[in-house]
Amino acid sequence: MRGRKYRSLVELETAQGRILLGLYEDTPITSGNFENLVSQGFYDDTIFCRIQPGFVIQGGSPDGTPDGGPEYKALKTIDAEFDLGPARHLMWTVGMARDEDPNSARSQFFINLANNRRRLDGRYTVFADVAGGVRAVKAIAGLECVPLDPVVIGGETKNIGGTPKSKDEARILRAYIV
Repeated sequence: MRGRKYRSLVELETAQGRILLGLYEDTPITSGNFENLVSQGFYDDTIFCRIQPGFVIQGGSPDGTPDGGPEYKALKTIDAEFDLGPARHLMWTVGMARDEDPNSARSQFFINLANNRRRLDGRYTVFADVAGGVRAVKAIAGLECVPLDPVVIGGETKNIGGTPKSKDEARILRAYIV
């Protein structure tokens, strides 16, 4: 629990097993948005669309790509909360992905596979941690991937990992509030 209070627990039933996420009380906008999307069934039958071993696994894209497609772009954006609480991108914490604008998070989230504080603290909202199911997270992180095209961020070319060869093996079957 990393010393933070949970406002709720969300279970992700994945093809690799169950992952239990503890959503933090001190990030009400982000945790509330995630709970709302879970309640709507938004994450059901989606995949972890980006896997970067030793860094993150990313899910929550309606079209199964890191870009998210038109349905993703149509979602309401939420304000960043990385200045609230002890935002630490430690191993097994969960952050909200976003576009270039810090206040552009929607539905995509990532699970840190390492201590990513230097790269991510103060840039992305940490709103939860993996309260159970680390074995399933590791299994997803170990799936065979097709490399994604590198992207240029701030004038620097970056490898952003890959997308799973087998979408079924990376699938979130169902998400629900426990």
